[in-house]
Amino acid sequence: MRTSEAREKLFKQLNQKGKNKNNDDDDDSDQVVETKKTIKIWDPKYLIDWGDSKIGDRWYELVSLYISVFALDKVRLKSFLSKYILPPNSNKENEKSWLDYYNENPQNFIKRAMQYTLIHHCDAFTTAAKHNPLLRNYQTIDELANSIWNLDV
Repeated sequence: MRTSEAREKLFKQLNQKGKNKNNDDDDDSDQVVETKKTIKIWDPKYLIDWGDSKIGDRWYELVSLYISVFALDKVRLKSFLSKYILPPNSNKENEKSWLDYYNENPQNFIKRAMQYTLIHHCDAFTTAAKHNPLLRNYQTIDELANSIWNLDV
């Protein structure tokens, strides 16, 4: 049975129960759950928001964001990096954006970002090459890294 047919069948059953139901009787809720299990309709009940998650590596997520979402747009990346405030170090330094971190040592940032690009599980290079086919022409990893991650080019 197709999902749309199953959904229609479920709605008909629910409507039929609603017509037969006495207003004071709340026993039908268990039967509705039972019907959904029988027809096997995926019915999401909750949304999990991982936006405030503190576990995970921000460098790893930056690769997906920049390559997939920003489509290698360095203006968008720079804007994002300027607004993303890094957690303070143990020496209690002032708030610093990720762009500030980049500007302190661009080559270190480029190298580290490229390392995460290399290990990314989503084949970041294929996605990047779809956005910029010229990436396939570089002869060294340093040239490729600069082309992708250098914000000053």
